[in-house]
Amino acid sequence: MVDTFWWRSVLTQSNTSLLRPETAPGIILIISAFAALVLANSPLAQYYFSLLDMPVHIKIGDLDIEKNLLLWVNDGLMALFFLLVGLEVKRELIQGALRSFSRAMFPVVAAIGGWSYPLSCLCYLITTTQTSWQAGLSPLQPTSLSRWVCWHCLAAGHRPT
Repeated sequence: MVDTFWWRSVLTQSNTSLLRPETAPGIILIISAFAALVLANSPLAQYYFSLLDMPVHIKIGDLDIEKNLLLWVNDGLMALFFLLVGLEVKRELIQGALRSFSRAMFPVVAAIGGWSYPLSCLCYLITTTQTSWQAGLSPLQPTSLSRWVCWHCLAAGHRPT
């Protein structure tokens, strides 16, 4: 019988088995997100937000870019993250577990549903309501992919096949 609660084995393992190389990025992401939430909602919030507003200047020859740290993280590091995810997906499609059409269909359909459902809800809300909260609608969250990768890394080797 396959244990459908595979997360129990993740939580009950010793600390050394959780510190494998494939789980390290997930652990770092969880700790970083938790630390950011705590700092942003603590008395130290002003220092946290001043750190995010700190200007970072890069000048190489005629190239001169000055942005605050938050924009460098959002524009630069997220672009690098999605480049690496795209390369990993390409490798899986070419030589990995998703190289056959039938095995690749579920993740493809899930990915299409992952962006099309929130987008259709957003379009519905924008076209049917005329309220002031429309300006505050956030875009689809591409960071949900990073959270999925984080939990996937933590559960690697503990999922039923």
